[in-house]
Order: sequence, then structure tokens, then C-alpha cells
Amino acid sequence: MSRITDFYRISPPAPGREMDDDARSKYYRRLRLQAFVAATLGYSLYYVCRTSLNVMKKPIL
Repeated sequence: MSRITDFYRISPPAPGREMDDDARSKYYRRLRLQAFVAATLGYSLYYVCRTSLNVMKKPIL
């Protein structure tokens, strides 16, 4: 039982990242690119699924 409660216990905060300006700029550039790619792929997947469901809806109903 102890292992289960330990899993839900609040963990200590993660240490902050110590970076110089050049490394921070590179890090945030990478994060911006990842966010853009994730949003683009997520919306495109939503759009494809939404379109295919509209096509399939007529024969079902």
C-alpha cells in the first residue's frame, strides 16, 4: 500500500535550468518549432477525421 501512496505524493520541484543567452535562444527556438509542428499535425488529423466522418455519416443514417 505504501508504494501506491508514494506514487501520488507530491515530488520536490525540479531544479531550474542554468543557461546562457545563446543556449536559451536555441532551446526556445526548438520549443517553438515543436509546438508549431504539434499544432499543425493535430489540426490536420482532426480535419481528416472530421471530413471522413461526414462522408461516412450518410450511409449510416
